[in-house]
Amino acid sequence: MERYGANPEADYKILKVNGLGAAEFLSIVLPAMEAYGGGQIVVMSSSLGYRPLPYVASYCASKAMLLFLCESISREYPKIHVQCLTPALVATNMTHYDKTHGSLFVKTPDSFACEAVNTIGLVNVTTGCFNHEFQMLLRHLFPWCMLKYILLPFNWYHKHRTDQLHKARVAADCDKKVLLFADFILPVN
Repeated sequence: MERYGANPEADYKILKVNGLGAAEFLSIVLPAMEAYGGGQIVVMSSSLGYRPLPYVASYCASKAMLLFLCESISREYPKIHVQCLTPALVATNMTHYDKTHGSLFVKTPDSFACEAVNTIGLVNVTTGCFNHEFQMLLRHLFPWCMLKYILLPFNWYHKHRTDQLHKARVAADCDKKVLLFADFILPVN
């Protein structure tokens, strides 16, 4: 998590993978699907596509792009049902949450997948699970001037937490390299 522009190469990669990668894939499969009479596509976006937060600007922009792209495709290809998933936090390597323990706000990958699969074909845009739908309801009910006092402190906490985890991981990797180097120079019998 860093300011937009602090690492242009990383910003570009995030936009390319999360936005343009999906867009290019859709442009390849849509004509073939239409020729075969239609079908179902599920595109993974994020709730951050609705309301951008600091330090994840390129990620938010790429996910907003997917939301708009899915809506446009739904109108252009009436035989193809396009569903856009916009989950909040799911415990993955990217979010740095424990994958085995969920909470009210953070779903485990397995529990999220079980709920999200049940929404396929029901609506065009969904968070994929009840917990995240409830969070989105709160985001729509409260104006940003109030909501920012809830979301931004959580965002700052998450940034601090991920920065600390990243520093610990880099230090651990550095220690491993030093040990490997020492073993190479002075073999242990």
